[in-house]
Amino acid sequence: MSAPTQLLFNELIKNRIDIARAIENPPPRQKFIVGHLPEEPGVFGLVIGPDGSRKSWLAMHISISVAGGRPVASESKGSSLWEAPERGRVVYLASEDSANVLARRLFSLSQLPGYEWVKDIDEYLDIIPTYSSLTLLSLDSDGKPVKTPEYQAFIEYAKGARIIVLDPLADFFDISESDDRAARGVVQLLREMSRATGAGVIGVHHQNKIGMLSGETNHQSGRGSSRFGAGCRWAIVLQPMSGKNCPVVDKVEDPRDWTRIDESKASYAEEIAGEQWIKRFTIEDNGKIIASAPVAAVLPSEEENHLAEVAIEIEKRKTKKRGKSDEKNGEPDEHELVTIGGNNDWT
Repeated sequence: MSAPTQLLFNELIKNRIDIARAIENPPPRQKFIVGHLPEEPGVFGLVIGPDGSRKSWLAMHISISVAGGRPVASESKGSSLWEAPERGRVVYLASEDSANVLARRLFSLSQLPGYEWVKDIDEYLDIIPTYSSLTLLSLDSDGKPVKTPEYQAFIEYAKGARIIVLDPLADFFDISESDDRAARGVVQLLREMSRATGAGVIGVHHQNKIGMLSGETNHQSGRGSSRFGAGCRWAIVLQPMSGKNCPVVDKVEDPRDWTRIDESKASYAEEIAGEQWIKRFTIEDNGKIIASAPVAAVLPSEEENHLAEVAIEIEKRKTKKRGKSDEKNGEPDEHELVTIGGNNDWT
């Protein structure tokens, strides 16, 4: 064994698990940065979907939610994809979309009811359009994956971030996605990036052709090597609404407004979240659209059941309050205000 190899192995064996200590002193419960992205060193997650499935919108929602410490993609009736994460700095590298496109998305989100807080997250959110000019990993003359000088500069910049978003993942690596050796290098780099910065890493990844045509919701439907899906610890798969993935597609006004979100992989979670939905909402002024963005939504049949349950609960509370009022004053309270979904209901 060569001297460098021996030194590396000596460092690795320092990580050996003390079995007795692990059993006698149970570790704390698993924490998550956002959704089920584990708060652990060396982890990355994937947001996978076909073209036009609102992957980048979801990545933006995750980013502003972490930067603001707010529930992800929440809407005025209280629905959201995931609960509010711990607030922290976000570094979002956008390779495909221009500064104007990214700014329009932020503006649209800031106009939605309940999203006034977006204007206050500037110090926590770094959105950087790279115009496909930033390469973090390439191949040397022997075909071996090597880190670029830009990689180390980026690590220094992103240290201390809560999450890093690479959108799309493939644009930051000068390799073939189908090359298994190169893909292993990408997986190793993403894990190293997480350890070096302290951030959870999220890669926005295109779905393969078969997955797009069949409406696949499995995390192994991403483009290229299976190492990407196998190496991640959290995976979300998006699909446009269709008759294949939605039993009530005939009850919605425009299926194109809806996107199905499946949590395909959550390695350290006790339960998989399963199927969720986002829907495009618009805000108009005199017939002119001034903002449009997707937020969490409930399918029509589920929404009807939800409203019925809310109505029953409200009636119970009103009855209980009248009873207390009768005991105290002999008369019910005639000025009770009951609201559903907060002060900014919108559909």
